[in-house]
Amino acid sequence: MDYKKHQKINDQLRQKQDVIYLSKGVQQYSSEEVGEIMEKVRTFNDFTIKNDPFKEHDFGQFEYKGQTFMWKIDTQYPKNTPFNKYLVVMKAEEY
Repeated sequence: MDYKKHQKINDQLRQKQDVIYLSKGVQQYSSEEVGEIMEKVRTFNDFTIKNDPFKEHDFGQFEYKGQTFMWKIDTQYPKNTPFNKYLVVMKAEEY
């Protein structure tokens, strides 16, 4: 699969936010703050060669209220099912 196809799939997942896992650190924030964090994930567009060397748009990092947050799209290959992509959002210190 070429990087443009990965990019499109990953951007759609990040923007729709269908399958999301929030770390315990993110879950500590109020629902309003989590909404603001997720909006930063949804609208993230600061892809560079440093944070996206394969041009797949599967990782991002940003600041929110003095804290560094990261998001990552991973793929899980469950037995006897098609692959499944999911979005993980965490505080950088939890990585």
